[in-house]
Amino acid sequence: MDDGQIKSFHVPFGNPSIISMSEYILVYQGYCHYLSLDTPDCILGISNTILFAATISEWKIWQCSRTGWFQTNPECEAHHMALKNCTSSLQGSEKEKFNGLLYVIYDLLAMLPVC
Repeated sequence: MDDGQIKSFHVPFGNPSIISMSEYILVYQGYCHYLSLDTPDCILGISNTILFAATISEWKIWQCSRTGWFQTNPECEAHHMALKNCTSSLQGSEKEKFNGLLYVIYDLLAMLPVC
């Protein structure tokens, strides 16, 4: 934004639906209680929550587009592993942005009185 122009950028897994579902899982379902915010594993737990939310989102989209409502998808675990591999293969600015997302969520959880 040096020249006064606003620039947009892509944050891996930063989709509002995925972030909202992650918030629901961590805050409203209380899974933040299972994260120890003073250990490095906390970031891994937040990352796993985001991957879980992304897997659910992708699975529901697949389910609705192919089979209709409330039918199982045997490829759900494969989708989750593919997303996990995607985060593992992030490099450069994409990895920095994803890590930034994890730390923003970490900071928000650290401010909550319930976590």
